[in-house]
Amino acid sequence: MTATWQRQLDAVIDRNFGEIVGLRRHLHMHPEPSGAELQTSLHLYQLFAGAGPPVRMGPEGCGVIVDSRSQASQRRIAVRADCDALRIQDEKPVEYHSQVPQVMHACGHDVHTAANGHSHHESVDPIAAAAELISTLYQFIPRVTDSQEAVVVSFGQIHGGLNANVIPEEVVLEGTVRTLNRSVRERTIAHIHRLADGIESVTGTQLAVDFDEGTASVDNDLAITALVERVARELLGESSVTQLQRPSMGSEDFAAYLEHAPGCMFRLGCAGDRSPWPGLHTPTFDVDEKCLPVGAKILARTIVELSKP
Repeated sequence: MTATWQRQLDAVIDRNFGEIVGLRRHLHMHPEPSGAELQTSLHLYQLFAGAGPPVRMGPEGCGVIVDSRSQASQRRIAVRADCDALRIQDEKPVEYHSQVPQVMHACGHDVHTAANGHSHHESVDPIAAAAELISTLYQFIPRVTDSQEAVVVSFGQIHGGLNANVIPEEVVLEGTVRTLNRSVRERTIAHIHRLADGIESVTGTQLAVDFDEGTASVDNDLAITALVERVARELLGESSVTQLQRPSMGSEDFAAYLEHAPGCMFRLGCAGDRSPWPGLHTPTFDVDEKCLPVGAKILARTIVELSKP
């Protein structure tokens, strides 16, 4: 049975549904990529500044931090949201489509772990070496990894050359390595270096392989996850809440929060009745905005439950 405070909380969110949709559409129409969310942050700062809690801008003017008025010694609950967009052209025929060319809110995060391969050569073909490296990694990395362990190696960018009939001096590859286990990641990186050394020897090129530290795996706290699941089932019913059978291999910097405090990341369905749904990271990405109050209610109810003595 739904408690009185839950009904009151839901009612507040329902009354503000129009404002929630309006904010979402404003952000959708004025997207900014990661590291450049200046106007987005300023808009959010002005929005929160009139709401009461102390507000401050994030580093370099990107991001907004809203603090509660509780004493520093008291327990606090953090709620985090992305505000950066992706470099994708918005092709939706809607009135709130992106007003910024080649930038749109096609997802909620834009953080990836990169493995950069450079190939500084002498009268050899770095494009051929790059192709050999990609093929070799795709072929052999899965073979040396325990089938019970998840490893994803993929390339998303390749840059090299300015003319069709001139061998370039260098080729730059950028991609990702994703694992669920730090030791598996370390073994995979070591093997990539060994494979690159072999290709360097065979092709006569010089390969430099660099890895950023990247983001750890999202490790949800069991107790908070159970609470979020219970809250969602109370709100939506048993049939509307499911547990993912397999961990996602997507990169998500919310993992950094979970290294310092217990928390939970959950997914919210947003496709509505649209079929077929275009999916994330596509030029026609959009959401059924009726999902907004659902997400707000789950977050708000969970915060209230966590705040109980």
